[in-house]
Parts: sequence; C-alpha cells; structure tokens
Amino acid sequence: MGVQVAVYGVFALIAAAAVVGAVLALRADARRRALGDPNAQWAAIYGLHYLRVDHAPLHLSQRGPFGGHFTEQFAHVVRGQYRGAPLLAYTYRYRPVLRTLIGEGDSEEEVSFVAVAVPGSFPVLDVAPSGVRSWLPGERVEFESNAFNDRFAVGSPNPRFAYDVIHPRLMEWLMADARALSTGWRLEGPWLMASGEGPLRVSELFVRADFLHDLIAYMPGHLWPDR
Repeated sequence: MGVQVAVYGVFALIAAAAVVGAVLALRADARRRALGDPNAQWAAIYGLHYLRVDHAPLHLSQRGPFGGHFTEQFAHVVRGQYRGAPLLAYTYRYRPVLRTLIGEGDSEEEVSFVAVAVPGSFPVLDVAPSGVRSWLPGERVEFESNAFNDRFAVGSPNPRFAYDVIHPRLMEWLMADARALSTGWRLEGPWLMASGEGPLRVSELFVRADFLHDLIAYMPGHLWPDR
C-alpha cells in the first residue's frame, strides 16, 4: 500500500510539473510573439508593457459600458508608469445583450480607455462633452453656468461631489481646452480615465494621459493630499 501511495505521489508530482511547464512555455511563447508586434516594440521604447489580449477582468468602472454583455474582451492592453502614476489603457470590445435580444444585430462595439491611478477612492463622476456619449444620462447634474451645461453633460449619483470637483476654475479650463471639448472622462474608485469610441490608437495614448494629468492639476487639492 505504501509503495502504491508513493508511486501515485510521484505521478502527481510529474503531472503538476508538466502543467506548470506547459503554462510557462505558453507564456514564453506569447512573449516571443509579442516582441515581433509593432505595438509591443513601441510600448517597450517607453518602458511600458503591451498585451494583444488580456484575459483578466480589467473593468475600470462599475458603470457603462462595462458589464452585462454577451461577450467582452480587453484588447491592446498597455500597462506601466507615466508621469509618476500607474497607467492602464486598452480597447474594450463587447456585444450588447439588449441589441442582440431585440434583433438589431450582434456586432461588437469598441470603446478605448486610457486611465491613470489617483490616490484614494472616489464616487463616480462622468463628464461628456457635447457630441460624446454620456454613460450616466439618468443622473445628470446641472450647474449654474448655462454655457457649461450646454457644452458638457455631467453625471453622478452624488451631486455634492460633482459640485466639489468641478469648481469655476475647472469649468473655465474645460471650456477652453480643445482636448476637453472632444474627450469624455470619468473619475471613479482609484482611477481617472478618458474614453473614446473605437479602438485604442497608440498615437492618442499619451495625448489622453497628458490630458488626465492636466485635469488632476485643476482639481481641488484636498482630493489627493498626498500628491
């Protein structure tokens, strides 16, 4: 009996080693293939890491467009540090459930995200300039400035937080900055993110990341006292 147990133990160890070896081999192969990818080469120049597809859930938000879809995928994922803060960017691909159920087709939609980490965790605040999709249309927050309300749709379940963050000086900057007039952004949890319709383009990654860092500079300092 003892011999049988020992034999089974040896076989178990061999099987486990084979599984680990296969996983490591797959990862090594993925790295080798990635080295030939122009996106990976571009990312490496800037000290960033690139994956064509990441199978881990990388939801930056608990609100739309994330969640509740037939399928979803995180593609062209870029990670690393930029201007002293963690950076995460990717293309979010998904097939909406409702559109498929009502027979409007099941084609994929793509939304690209560039996000920088911020100290702390915050309630959701979504800002969409005119002509850009608002993901929180039912939680619209109005401001005293009609000019600002005409140019931006602000959504948050916490209006007081929205008023605290978007003060008159920030409003003025948003209405004057070309990037702000064409880029939707959201503060939620530990991330400040900028989104755009369609796939992530590497030429836009640093433009959006710089916009987010500039945005942080205009936000109230008490939000992140450690910066």
